[in-house]
Amino acid sequence: MVTPIWSTGGGRALLWHRERTEILDLLAASSFVGVGGPNASRSPADVVDRLEQDRGTGYIEAVEEFEYGVVEIAAPVLVEGDAVAAVTAACHSTDTQARARLRTEVPRLAMHLGSIAGRPVVPAD
Repeated sequence: MVTPIWSTGGGRALLWHRERTEILDLLAASSFVGVGGPNASRSPADVVDRLEQDRGTGYIEAVEEFEYGVVEIAAPVLVEGDAVAAVTAACHSTDTQARARLRTEVPRLAMHLGSIAGRPVVPAD
């Protein structure tokens, strides 16, 4: 199976800071036929619509967008407003306890990483 970056929670998190028109232009030449999991986006506009919903929650919950039976919870690592990385964790789609925990912990970890990512690295003695 071919899985494009927008079919993963982490991939969508990397688009977090981009504007709608920028994402539409970026994905305009991409093929959305036969790729990703059963709930994968099927058009650039669908990717943007999902991302806009994600921003409202503060994390991505990609339910079977990557693979059958898999839920990814992801969040962008933001440094000065730009998504420089993503934190993502996956669990089985029926594991409601794991999903609930990941909805809290993944964004928390992403925020922590973003807060330290812009700091200079001090070499160890």
